[in-house]
Amino acid sequence: MASFSRGLGLRLSLLAPRGPLFASPQPLEPFPQRLFSSLSPLRHAAKPPSKPPSKPFSKPPSKPLASSLIAKSVSRNAAAPKPPTAKPTAPGPTTPRAPSSPATSSSGSGYALIKQLAQRRQPTVLYEAVSHFWMKLSALSAMLMFYSYAGINYYTMLLNPPEDIAAWVPHAFAVICVAMAGFGSYFFYNTHNIVRLVRAVPTALLTPSTRGVPFGAALNPKRTPVHLEITCKRMLPGRAKVLVVPPEKVSMSGRIVVAQAAATAKRTPYLSPAQERAASRQKKAQAQAEWEYDKNHLMTVPFRHAGKGFKAAWYGVRRAITKEGFMKMEAGGHKLKLDVASGWALDDGRAIDRLVKIGT
Repeated sequence: MASFSRGLGLRLSLLAPRGPLFASPQPLEPFPQRLFSSLSPLRHAAKPPSKPPSKPFSKPPSKPLASSLIAKSVSRNAAAPKPPTAKPTAPGPTTPRAPSSPATSSSGSGYALIKQLAQRRQPTVLYEAVSHFWMKLSALSAMLMFYSYAGINYYTMLLNPPEDIAAWVPHAFAVICVAMAGFGSYFFYNTHNIVRLVRAVPTALLTPSTRGVPFGAALNPKRTPVHLEITCKRMLPGRAKVLVVPPEKVSMSGRIVVAQAAATAKRTPYLSPAQERAASRQKKAQAQAEWEYDKNHLMTVPFRHAGKGFKAAWYGVRRAITKEGFMKMEAGGHKLKLDVASGWALDDGRAIDRLVKIGT
């Protein structure tokens, strides 16, 4: 098509009339413009649709290389001002801190606890002991045996000695009788003044005629908001002894929390709260299963539970001899014994520890 248009245009240009020789020359038009301006049929022809100008191809920005990033960060760090560094100095002599006493560290919490207990309208139980039946029974039996032995031998060997014995025999039996009486007194003393109950009584609820209040005691709620009511067990049947004293007149040889942790460290390891709840649920389920089994096997219950009774009896006998699990306590001049191995205490004993004196 292009070659045809070139030949046709050349023929038309040769056939056209020539102008005068001396005519002023006119500028020639470009070849495509002369071609389409001289052809009327092609002038009115439809132009092909023009395509939109395509955008120049642009290459997507490439990610910066690791080396360029490192270079930028290094230059940026070099440009940023460095903070001034403190020069190391020689350590001076350090003065040792004096350890704070437990009574001083817990004075604030103890005062808050006293205020809280004083606002209650009834006494608050702080401690309650378990039954010491087997301990008291074994101690009473041993005491009666030793006292009986000492009394019988004193009567038969000292007051009315036989005639055919040597002179030194009554003196030897005198020493034996004293030793046997001492053993009996030891068992009696081990079960004497065991604390059964400790309550925090607001001073506003006390009167001079209240049982356990010393004669002529000053009951001032502003000065002493709370008094401790301590009930002790009796070795022999009778009325229990009650003491009502201010908290500052009560002292213990140690903390109940520490004593309970030492007593139960070998038996039960430390458990988190979630593990304690899981163990409690498991214990309840086990107790329910044992109860169901006992209900369906009533004839063998005494034989299966006999081991628990023997174990409790032996534990009581052992405590009567060794005084295991007891802590010394003094209230208003009276020497008492607190069972920290099996007794219950409010907040694991922390409440009493905040109120009384420790280590005196």
